[in-house]
Amino acid sequence: MLQEVGSKLDLKRVHFLGLIDYHAYLNLLQVSSVHVYLTYPFVLSWSFVEAMACGCLIVGSATPLCSRFLRDGSNGLTVGFFGHSSSQPHRVSTRSTSRVAAPARRGRATALEQFDLNRLLLPRWTALFDDLLNHRRPAGGAA
Repeated sequence: MLQEVGSKLDLKRVHFLGLIDYHAYLNLLQVSSVHVYLTYPFVLSWSFVEAMACGCLIVGSATPLCSRFLRDGSNGLTVGFFGHSSSQPHRVSTRSTSRVAAPARRGRATALEQFDLNRLLLPRWTALFDDLLNHRRPAGGAA
């Protein structure tokens, strides 16, 4: 990556941390302004959700799974995954707090509304396991 774009980066602002423990990772997200999530996922990664929940502005791939949760200009920004598109000329400056703060807040709200562990996910998992253990067809289906 550095050979390809290194001359265009302010390397004083890019940090390569290597492996860090989970709590250090969460602390890093909590002091970050932007989380870049350029991937073509088969499943949405926990890092996407955790970065949203920590209040980072998500700049994510305009791919089907990301677009299911990330709405360009509303709760984050999307960029083309398969090539640069001049129709999406997002310039994100962390100094422009209004450009970052509102979508980051809405992103955090999205994470809490759709992925809250105690309020949503644990009850769903508990109900699924209960249904399976009691030989019932799981309720609900795809949400």
